[in-house]
Amino acid sequence: MARLVEKRFFYACGAALLLCAAATSGARAPAQSLLHGADVAYDEIVRLLPDATPPPVGSFVEDAARIAALPPMPSTKGVNSAFDAMNAIGSNPLLMMSGMGQFMMMAQMGAINAYQQQMKSAGAAYQKAGVLKHVWFYRGWSRADTGSYAVIVKPQQGLQVFLNLANHSYRESQTPPTSGDVATYSLDDNPASVEYSAGPTITELAPLRVAGRRASGYRTDASFTLSATLGFCPPGRHEVHEVEYVADMRDPQSPKPAPVAVDQFAQAACGAAAPGSHREAGRLMLFRSTDISAVSGAHNYVVVLERGNVRALGATDASVFSIPPNFTKEQSP
Repeated sequence: MARLVEKRFFYACGAALLLCAAATSGARAPAQSLLHGADVAYDEIVRLLPDATPPPVGSFVEDAARIAALPPMPSTKGVNSAFDAMNAIGSNPLLMMSGMGQFMMMAQMGAINAYQQQMKSAGAAYQKAGVLKHVWFYRGWSRADTGSYAVIVKPQQGLQVFLNLANHSYRESQTPPTSGDVATYSLDDNPASVEYSAGPTITELAPLRVAGRRASGYRTDASFTLSATLGFCPPGRHEVHEVEYVADMRDPQSPKPAPVAVDQFAQAACGAAAPGSHREAGRLMLFRSTDISAVSGAHNYVVVLERGNVRALGATDASVFSIPPNFTKEQSP
């Protein structure tokens, strides 16, 4: 049981954050003279901030440093030992009959409670800092590194490679070859109906330099009422204020941009799809903060996606998409 606590926290937190980091729509077709097609790499931070105000644009360096400074998660060694001791005590009828077993159980419970408090504190720090991911895209291939794991995808060959960077091991998964187009998740079949009471209104912002590149800015404001849960948004009335900055370069995850109508903004803000720009489909988004609040005040959070260290890739970077020579293949279970 104890060994599952830490894993469950990361899986739940990671899934939520990754779900938040997505949406599509657009306003104009991408230009043709962009950064070397879609052969590009960048670092990405996704944050889910409850009861917070949107962070400023251009804070990627500071946010990446905050993640790097996070302490390690609490070790499960002590709590695992406590569980083992409790099992041993409980299986000894003489100890339990003498009454000493109950006191020994209480001592072990103290260690378990302390571990749970440490996990709660660490979990809050990790959620506030967010998740840092390193991604590469080259000739239809992709690679994403998060923590001690990496995934390499080569759609044309139908190949997925999962790397364990800590253990220097890997496993492969073969699927039917595809064209390499990015599949999108849609909330079109969600039963929730959306009724807009204001907006969505889109305001162009003054261009800024974000991650060292000139980026166009947009602000979208809307108020709407949901008849049922939609993505992260529960039923009821919501106000959404979103700020997005987009670079004049192709988005490797939106090779065939499909603009979404403005009246689909609620689905884009509350749900998840391909992680592309809401305002300029097919162009690389460098920053987006989506502030969603229920009018009742019972539900408020800010979803932040920011990118930095954007760089073009060439033939010399192809090795990034190969299995390192010192990695060994994992045995099938």
